[in-house]
Amino acid sequence: MKIENADRESLQKLIHLKEYGPEELYEIEKHKELLNVDYLFHVIPMYFFLDKLGIEFDFGKHTVKKGEWFYRIRLFNDITDYSNLKEWEPNPFKSQNRANPEGVKALYLGSSETVCVLETQLHEGDKYVIGKYQCIEDFDVGGYLSLSKTNEWKNISAIVLNAFLIAPSRGEKNKELFEYLDDKFKDVGIEDFGSIKECINNGVEGLKLPYKFAVLNKKENLYNITNRLCEILQRNYKNGIRYSSCFIPVESPGIECSDYNLVLYEAALDKIKFCSHEVKIKEAKGKVELNPLNITKALLGDEPC
Repeated sequence: MKIENADRESLQKLIHLKEYGPEELYEIEKHKELLNVDYLFHVIPMYFFLDKLGIEFDFGKHTVKKGEWFYRIRLFNDITDYSNLKEWEPNPFKSQNRANPEGVKALYLGSSETVCVLETQLHEGDKYVIGKYQCIEDFDVGGYLSLSKTNEWKNISAIVLNAFLIAPSRGEKNKELFEYLDDKFKDVGIEDFGSIKECINNGVEGLKLPYKFAVLNKKENLYNITNRLCEILQRNYKNGIRYSSCFIPVESPGIECSDYNLVLYEAALDKIKFCSHEVKIKEAKGKVELNPLNITKALLGDEPC
């Protein structure tokens, strides 16, 4: 999609609505314009384009409450002193990750041990260390969270943007997962993402979106795009961002799950406290291992290993 060829007349009308209102109509029309694309994938560049024009979007907030617990997993090694509090601070190298560009301090946490185990791609028998943090002061974070009862366009926009944000990143830890996904979505192209209408009428397509995004995007490109999504969210929510896991996809705009991810930036680091750690081994539970590959297969309608 060539953004410069976007419908100039509709953009001019949108900018006029921004200046002169009415506000209710502007809110609907700006989300319609965001979805005024041929394929779902084009929502991403359109979002960035509208942002450059000063068209801002707010997809809601979540309040992290005092007393709530959060978790972080690290693979165990015999060298690290896990009783040292510095080991539980944000990555000192400030390397690029899903929600932060290189050089930006960020602390990644999960709302449950389960989501941490899945996101860390642990296998049965792996030895790991689970750290526990507690919130000591209420604070707000952003994300693609709110559900509108009157603006369906906003809800669809949030689903698509969130799907890209949570797409798994290709790496050695999830080699088996991507072998499966590459085979499942052979030669996926932009046209394979379907239309906005198909997304509305077929809920299964929404489940597939994060995985299709993951296959289409090369590793070095994915985080550049997710960083940009988070940069836009962070303008209104300096503390951090709440985002769901593609391995526990029950959370969507308006539906809150007990299992989610949380990234905290500098402004929120004094609002959460590291409390304790415990060394564990991932144990077998049931006949089928609960891991990202098997969960993904089940979500996409295939038989787990």
